Amino acid sequence: MRKPLNTEATLFSVPAREIWQCAVISTDSIEVGRAVGLIIEPAAWCVRYIVLLDRLGSRRFLPASLVLDAQEGCILCDIAAAQTNSLALYTEPLDRATEEAAHNGPGCQPYWLTP
Repeated sequence: MRKPLNTEATLFSVPAREIWQCAVISTDSIEVGRAVGLIIEPAAWCVRYIVLLDRLGSRRFLPASLVLDAQEGCILCDIAAAQTNSLALYTEPLDRATEEAAHNGPGCQPYWLTP
């Protein structure tokens, strides 16, 4: 079931059956949380965010551009463990300011600015 997250109805929250509860691993080989959802943009046929349940129980937006690889039971990401606190907290509805925070915190380029 898809649930629109923004007022433009371009981004949707979907269940993450394939990656549900996969460990999210930082560049310094630390488990920073578990994947509990996906935010997709169907018109572009892509995943924009992984919903990360961090070690303190907060849900955060992890930009999909930070995913380096997926292996059996884990997702390897281009973010240091100490940086995960800079990821934007999950909120609904999702507005552009929250998306900007999701990208600016870890220092990655927003998808809407990528050529």
